[in-house]
Amino acid sequence: MTRSIMRVANVVAALFLAAGRAEAQQTMSVTGHVTYRGAPVSGALVRFPQLGIERLTTADGRYSFLIPQASVRGQTATLTVRVDDRRIAYRPMSVELGLTGGKLVQDFALVLAEFPRAGAQRRDSTGSSLFDPLELPALSGSVSLPAALAGRVPGLDVRVSAVPGGTDRLQYRGPRTLVGSNQPLIVIDGLPVDNSSYSSASERFGLGGFDYGSPLQDVSLASIASVKWLSGAEAVAQYGGRAANGVIVVRTSNGGDLLGLTIAASQQVTAESPLRLPAFQNAYGQGLDGQFEFFNGRGGGINDNVDQSWGPALDGRPLQQASLSEARRAEVRLWQPRPNNVRDYFTSGRTTITTAAVQRGGSRTSFRVFVDDRGTRGLSPEHDFAQRDGGVNVAVHPSSTVSAAASAMFARTTNSNAPGTGFDESNPFAQFVRTGRQVDVAVLRSHLRDSTGQQISWSYSGHNNPWFASLENTNKSTRDHATGVASVTLTPTSWLVASALGGIDDDKDARRFSIASGWMGGFPSLTGAGDYSRGGLQHDDIAMRRTSGALSLEATRAITDGVRWTTGVGADHESLRQSVVSAGVDSGATLPANARTISWEDHSSRDGAFARTALA
Repeated sequence: MTRSIMRVANVVAALFLAAGRAEAQQTMSVTGHVTYRGAPVSGALVRFPQLGIERLTTADGRYSFLIPQASVRGQTATLTVRVDDRRIAYRPMSVELGLTGGKLVQDFALVLAEFPRAGAQRRDSTGSSLFDPLELPALSGSVSLPAALAGRVPGLDVRVSAVPGGTDRLQYRGPRTLVGSNQPLIVIDGLPVDNSSYSSASERFGLGGFDYGSPLQDVSLASIASVKWLSGAEAVAQYGGRAANGVIVVRTSNGGDLLGLTIAASQQVTAESPLRLPAFQNAYGQGLDGQFEFFNGRGGGINDNVDQSWGPALDGRPLQQASLSEARRAEVRLWQPRPNNVRDYFTSGRTTITTAAVQRGGSRTSFRVFVDDRGTRGLSPEHDFAQRDGGVNVAVHPSSTVSAAASAMFARTTNSNAPGTGFDESNPFAQFVRTGRQVDVAVLRSHLRDSTGQQISWSYSGHNNPWFASLENTNKSTRDHATGVASVTLTPTSWLVASALGGIDDDKDARRFSIASGWMGGFPSLTGAGDYSRGGLQHDDIAMRRTSGALSLEATRAITDGVRWTTGVGADHESLRQSVVSAGVDSGATLPANARTISWEDHSSRDGAFARTALA
């Protein structure tokens, strides 16, 4: 009996041992550690897509799987890891594993899905991200990148242009130089981009001209993946003396932040109207000391050459005023205020933005191809701003130690009939602060010239009909802007990174303006103040080409938990060519063969080297 019981017990034990061995042979455990430069990455999503199982890494960056025996059949499965973090864009990674049972340890050393920067690099979370990338395309109206930064950085003064397509100026905590640029350094995908706008000497002294914007406005907001601000010692350590005014680091999207293929298109339409206009008194009309009577608008009458509104009270009396049918003639009309004579000049604006993009993110290759079309009808009559751009952005990761990226962009921007910028007759606001309060601006639109072709205005002492500049004169800028950047990054170990970058930024701007005959008050030209009473024109051709290259080597080692030592060396080169060719005439409607031409050309280059070390 006892022997029988022992035999049964032995058989049962043998069956349990056999079952245990069979289960041990088929059940498989996979564990690992997800890090970035030796530091643990928590919250990373690690998953087997074919098996439908996934884990999030713990605070120390670790994960573990126990794959059931039913799923272990000797096949190959893909293990992926990705991090959804708006502050830092890590590149998704994957590896093929054979499911044959037993224990397996698989670690991941993450790298950032972004271009290396020209010069010194710290590809980590330094700097503060200023945007959720989804915020930028949602900004309404004709908004450029500088305008989108308004209110985002303490101490950064953003002076947004009142004219669509105009230059938005940036200045961080006041000016730092009297002769150089006071604007922050702007780096897009490792390539410095200039935000300065060419202006003539007369424009720089406020004597008139047109603001057609800067090349930075050609950057599509829908293509931006992140914007970071650097300042102080951190910015200088990375970019040297160029960072004295701060640095805006922009990374465009290459599809690496997504998994799979995405096709997207959108259209945004916004309407604009003047938010606030200056307030004027409406008790007194044109003149001085309560007296006014028009004769020829040039001093022949009583204060008829005065551009101030301290004349008779606007009480509806009959009074001689500027004729609406004959230039420099008088006619009797009721002397009454025109409270809306400024508002009647401006129109309702409209901005239409259409974007389309195809992008794909994957563990080996990611790309984004996009086209944009932006058009704005300005608040000033006949003012139109249009921009069409497109580009491609590609990132390739042939192995865990090698990555390459390239991007190319082209934009054509046209700015037609922009209002003038100086305190002169081309700027409508400069006119309105001097226009008599009795002048009916709306009526003058249909009374530009008389039967002899002479201009009809409210004054003939150097003041034009408010509509003459926008309806008779013309101006236009056509800017072609192309950029290209390519980079290679080598990460032989988790603590050593070597990178090389090269890029080119090419910008050509053709500017033209034409003044119609009959113009009064003169106009700034390439040779100074011109007459233009018989008409005139000017052509400006502006070209700029910037080439950049950089090499860097950086090592980061963990000394203790939470303490890292970083050392880097590198060198960079930058070359800049600029040229301006101008020709014009202020006494006719055509450019004569012997017209005076002024040309200017400049070539400069900069070479830099750096070495740094830091504890973080």
